[in-house]
Amino acid sequence: MCIRDSWITMSIVFAVYIIVNGVLFFFAYKYGKDGDRKAKYYPENHKLELIWTVVPAVVLAILIIFGIKTWTTIMTPPGEGDNVVKVEVSGQQWGWTLRYPGADDNYGDVDVRRIGGDNILGVDMADKYSADDFFHDSLVIPKGAVVDLKIRSRDVLHSVYLPHFRVKMDAVPGMDTRFHFIPTKTTTEFREILSSNAYWGQIDTIVTTSYNEGDKMMDGTIASTQTVVTDTIRKADKFDFELACAEVCGRGHFSMRRVVVVMEPEEYEAWKARTSKSTIASSMNLDLTKEFPSMAGRKEAGSAPSKSILE
Repeated sequence: MCIRDSWITMSIVFAVYIIVNGVLFFFAYKYGKDGDRKAKYYPENHKLELIWTVVPAVVLAILIIFGIKTWTTIMTPPGEGDNVVKVEVSGQQWGWTLRYPGADDNYGDVDVRRIGGDNILGVDMADKYSADDFFHDSLVIPKGAVVDLKIRSRDVLHSVYLPHFRVKMDAVPGMDTRFHFIPTKTTTEFREILSSNAYWGQIDTIVTTSYNEGDKMMDGTIASTQTVVTDTIRKADKFDFELACAEVCGRGHFSMRRVVVVMEPEEYEAWKARTSKSTIASSMNLDLTKEFPSMAGRKEAGSAPSKSILE
């Protein structure tokens, strides 16, 4: 629906652009040669004024109605029955912090006055919903789910930009914004699609190690001749979806990039079960049952070993 409305708006704007500029060039060509010609002066023409007021007003009203419908569709929170995956994206100079809610599917409260040390977001660790929240370096999401992004900024204006998903929303200090979308291809599936492309299907040769005659090689033997160990990989296999900042936010703006990994739903659930064991509290070396007695009974899991997010 959003794409259809976009094309309606684009068609109307393009048609008006062609007509208006066509008329301007036509009159400039037809009457520009006659320097002595005087323009006819109309002190008033109520009919003409009514036309050029009413027609644009009607067209703009139609476009605004379509725009409001599209905006409402995009900005309305996902329905209760939808398969929703929540991720909080917080921007700061210069990087993104990605926070996931745990099994309770709720974020712990945050307050900028609590920012300091290991608490980079100012998470209220006394909030019961904070106990199972966790961070991750990449934006990991499942295919087919409604991905609901909660967007924040802790310093200046940033802009969450997911070019491959046609998502862009500003991160505004002091105000939460949001956006939701549905990924339809996993990273692996998209790499396979790209592999048939003339550019992305090319094979890159990677020189990993070079030995000269007499050098000791990795297996302990001595190279008798010059030896080069190489590997090959398709350009497509190095492709990643990405999260970037579309707002020039300072000298480190270029470094605001995160990899986006889209998985099959079952892969995502396995990843989340493994990764969620390393909670924000455990990364801060907090024992919540001791620090906050009111949370006694909630078990804090230890840190899980680091693994590839595509495992």
